[in-house]
Amino acid sequence: MLGFAEIAIKRSEYVKEVEIFLDEGCWSVIILPDDSAENCWHSVLLQTLAKEALRDAVAMFKSIDVVGSQAFNVRAQGFEATCAVMQSAASACDGDACGKQHPAYRVPIHVRVEGVQLPCTHLAGAFVEQVADLALTVTTALGVHPHIGLVEASKDNQGWTIEMTAKEDMISDMDYLLTVAKNALSAATGNSEHLYIIGCAAKPFVRKTRGFVTILGDMQDASSACWDLYSKGTCSRNCECQWLHPECLMPINVTVKEMSK
Repeated sequence: MLGFAEIAIKRSEYVKEVEIFLDEGCWSVIILPDDSAENCWHSVLLQTLAKEALRDAVAMFKSIDVVGSQAFNVRAQGFEATCAVMQSAASACDGDACGKQHPAYRVPIHVRVEGVQLPCTHLAGAFVEQVADLALTVTTALGVHPHIGLVEASKDNQGWTIEMTAKEDMISDMDYLLTVAKNALSAATGNSEHLYIIGCAAKPFVRKTRGFVTILGDMQDASSACWDLYSKGTCSRNCECQWLHPECLMPINVTVKEMSK
């Protein structure tokens, strides 16, 4: 099903690449915008495109449906959907208290459009500086690790990228090096007053090719924050939420580079 959705999403002129991974029972769909797609309008457009692609893909399979009163829940830079797989669509339950068939199993799907979200306010400048300082802190911490060689950090329109090169004795243990990087990021944000890893209590690090991505958001007032979004990574209240969502968002991509032959 996701293969059909991927093909539809890739048809957009604003899409550079689509990556799909299964990690801990959850499917992640990561959309990398084209370099020309630099603003929030393009992010909203690509999220809408992804929703339509999922609906169309689900419609092709009689035994699969998107469930929930809110089919798509808000996530940082994207949305969340749950697909239910039925053994027989004809006897499917359309409510909770009934004798009909309930889903054989449910599959969560997280869709994210990578990119930087910055409001036209004074918060943007401070946020960019704080993330840059955090990237430097993490890079420095990784650079002195005994099993990590060269560490490089760079920034573009899609956020920060930290690349690590393993020392020869750790070439085959990429998972260990990525765990070291996750711990360094968690420690750095723990010491920050306004930066927060979105979804820190649920699934803060999303798998990618030879690495992972995490989203940093600003938090200006903890007493008014939407803790569903900050801690779980999703908000089911969507536009009706009365709590504060982050105004600034920036991805941090971490990868382990392959050693040159």
